[in-house]
Amino acid sequence: MRQGRTQRRRLHPARWFLVAGGLLGLLTGCGSAVPLVTISQQAGMSSCTPAPNLPAGIGLGIGRWNSPFGVSAGMYYNQSSAQVTVRTVSLVGAHNMVLHGAMVYEMVRYRNPLPTMFRWEYGSGSGPLRVNAQLVQHVPGAVLAAGIGPVTNFPKQQPNVYEVAVDVSARQPGAAWAVGVNVGYTAGGQAHVLRLLIGIAIGAYSHPDASDDPGPLCDKAMNAIQSAFASSMRGN
Repeated sequence: MRQGRTQRRRLHPARWFLVAGGLLGLLTGCGSAVPLVTISQQAGMSSCTPAPNLPAGIGLGIGRWNSPFGVSAGMYYNQSSAQVTVRTVSLVGAHNMVLHGAMVYEMVRYRNPLPTMFRWEYGSGSGPLRVNAQLVQHVPGAVLAAGIGPVTNFPKQQPNVYEVAVDVSARQPGAAWAVGVNVGYTAGGQAHVLRLLIGIAIGAYSHPDASDDPGPLCDKAMNAIQSAFASSMRGN
């Protein structure tokens, strides 16, 4: 484990997970007039996987350097009294990364979150990990039901919250990353965009044996993400 201003720790032999101040931090926008808020900490989480990623028993099913896979891109809550419809999801500050699609997954009563990274088939209710297909909606057109109003304690009050997940791959071999997502939605006839700074990274190796250690390419991507986070926090 490396220590510094942030904490970087190994989740398993083929994935890095970086937390700055915790996965869930201060609520962003709760109590304000905006319908949709994120309950994930701004500039608070980053994850990286090598590609390919096929170690026995624990791989993400990434067979090639450019194989798509799913990444959780934050948790969201509709604090309004009307439904919200997600129209678009786009990457922020993408470098060498391709976005293939996005989905919204409902965490009923604030339970059973998605893995940080997963085989995209997971989102369709198939593959080695499965979810109830009724809890998955694809973007555009995903509808988030009205919540119970502003929430101050999610574990205690247990409202239904939603995770956005993106289907991504590297554009070419090398380090690939994005520093966040923009979630475009409509509510009450008005259009809104909610930005969450959350790091998504891939170390894409053209040689299959090179991905045993996420090392240099994940390090490069994660360093770029942290630099962008720091710049954002300074208001640049």
